[in-house]
This record gives sequence, structure tokens and C-alpha cells, in this order.
Amino acid sequence: MSPPQQHHGDDQHDRAQPDRPGHLGDEVEDGDPLDDSVYLYFDTETSELTGYYTVSDQLGTADGIRSGDGLDRLQDAYGSSLENVSSPNSPFKVAYLLRESAEGDGPALLFGGRRGLVVQIEGGDPPPNLVP
Repeated sequence: MSPPQQHHGDDQHDRAQPDRPGHLGDEVEDGDPLDDSVYLYFDTETSELTGYYTVSDQLGTADGIRSGDGLDRLQDAYGSSLENVSSPNSPFKVAYLLRESAEGDGPALLFGGRRGLVVQIEGGDPPPNLVP
């Protein structure tokens, strides 16, 4: 699974302007260091990178999905490949999983959503905040 890609230039699609989403869907103030950050998770025994998450609207998937995009745009981009993994135990109002393989194993992306917007994107095997 590829890490998020840096976005440069003007948006080529209409994007909602969220009230600056933060870690696990919490709201943050403008200028907060969470705004454009990427957080990495490592296995402490092997020092291998195991996952990441971002709330930045400057980093996106290979298909251009970023925090702040509407959930309808996410559905348009990935359609039936998205698995709704929303849970009452999740910090997100809705959560969608996009698996790299059709067999359901290996790396995946987790999109956390709130108020109709993607507020966080995670990647990993499994994504760090995937709630069973």
C-alpha cells in the first residue's frame, strides 16, 4: 500500500471545507500542528513501519482522495471496493476500509468520516485504528 502522496496546486474537483479535522475525528484549531502531519506507527521489536495516518488535506491517496473530501467522492472513487466497517466503538461516525487484495488480507486503507466528510486516512496491515 502506498503512503499518501503530496498534493501541489489547485484542486481539480470541488472539495468541502471542513472545520479542520484532527486525530480520530477530533476538531483542532487552525494552525495546530496536526493539520498537515503524517503519523507513523512502528513495530517496536522489529523497527518496521506498520502503519500511518494523516488528517492533512494536502496528502491523498493515489486516486486523489484527501481529508476534507466528501464521502460521496470517496464512494465515487472506490465504489463497491469499500467495506463499511463503522462501529459504535469507533471514534468515527462512519469508517470505510479499502483492502489491497480481494482475499481480504494484507495492507488496507481506512477512511474515517464525520458530517459527510473524510476526516482521516490511515494505512497499514491492519490500519492502526481499525476497530473490530
